[in-house]
Amino acid sequence: LALAMYAYCILPVDWLTTNYNVRRIMAGDPAPSVQISVHPLSAEGLLQLRPLLACDDAVIRDGIRVMLAEELVRLEAKKARSAAGWTAYQISEQRLNQQLNAIRGELRVEEVGQFKFDARDAFDAYAYQWY
Repeated sequence: LALAMYAYCILPVDWLTTNYNVRRIMAGDPAPSVQISVHPLSAEGLLQLRPLLACDDAVIRDGIRVMLAEELVRLEAKKARSAAGWTAYQISEQRLNQQLNAIRGELRVEEVGQFKFDARDAFDAYAYQWY
């Protein structure tokens, strides 16, 4: 039990599980989308979602696009108000911010508006059938 707890603490669990779920979704099994929709993801997990922007399933693709656009807005707001020193720096958040800024046009952050609620609600409802 102690070894399992230690492994859980040091392994990038969000990275591993999200990577696995994304690969299953891209292989045609939409059921793991519930793990992405229902469970909160850290920046490590969110870094693994980019392939889903090319998913054949439009509900998943649009829901992920909105999730990533919301995260980009959150990271930018955090960066703008953060004058903290080195204690506030997270490598995974920095990498996620860089990745999302690189695909900002694909995320269409400026156009999200009402589409955000519709796409996110549709994704959550769609994924919830496997909960």
